[in-house]
Amino acid sequence: MNSFIEGRAFALLLPAYTILEAEQSTELGISLLGAGCLEICCVGPLGARLEETLDFALESFERPEVVTTSFGDGDSAIEYFLLAAGGALQSLDLVAAVGFHSCLKADLIVAAR
Repeated sequence: MNSFIEGRAFALLLPAYTILEAEQSTELGISLLGAGCLEICCVGPLGARLEETLDFALESFERPEVVTTSFGDGDSAIEYFLLAAGGALQSLDLVAAVGFHSCLKADLIVAAR
C-alpha cells in the first residue's frame, strides 16, 4: 500500500471492531504516518481506544497536524470519511483499510456512489 500513496496527502479509515483488529490498525496507522497521512478516522466499538493510541503515537512522532476522529458505528464513520475528512483540503485522497471487513467495505462502496 505504501507505494500507491507515498508522497500524496490522504485520509485513512481504520477499523477497530476487535482487539486484534485494533492492534493491526494501530500498526498500519503508525506505519503510514510518514507517507502523507493527514487524517485518521477510526471506526468500531474500539474506535475511541484506537484513536487514543494513535494520538499518543502522533505526539511521540511530533505530528500535531494529523487529525484523528473515532466513531462507534460504521454509518457515521463512512459519512464523515466521505464528506468531511480533510476539511478544506479538496485534493486529499481517501484510503480505507477495510479489506477484511466485508460489511463495512460494502457500505463504503454504496455510500461512495
